[in-house]
Amino acid sequence: MSRKAEQLDRLLQQQQAERFPSVAAAVVRKGEIVWANAVGAADYDAGEDATVGTQYRIGSITKTFTATSIMQLRDAGKLDLDDRLGEHLDDVGDDDIELALTAVPRALGTRVHV
Repeated sequence: MSRKAEQLDRLLQQQQAERFPSVAAAVVRKGEIVWANAVGAADYDAGEDATVGTQYRIGSITKTFTATSIMQLRDAGKLDLDDRLGEHLDDVGDDDIELALTAVPRALGTRVHV
């Protein structure tokens, strides 16, 4: 095992021990997983250990990732915050939803500066 992998393993175990019931993490370089590990319990009641394949409920954190991604796409000039979702998602027609991309950042209380 490489020195970096050992450091990542220790960090993962430390984070799990100090803060979380379990942690699964991976490092991806050029589209390839170069390190992955999991520690802790995925299900205490069932006695199930966490694995790199454990699927976690992520709850409201997805709003943060979505808002960040939208702002990065805006900064890259790939979309405008006043665009309708149907302009970027084939399965969402303008008649189906009256929502502009500003809804996610605004729902998070983010000030949108254009």
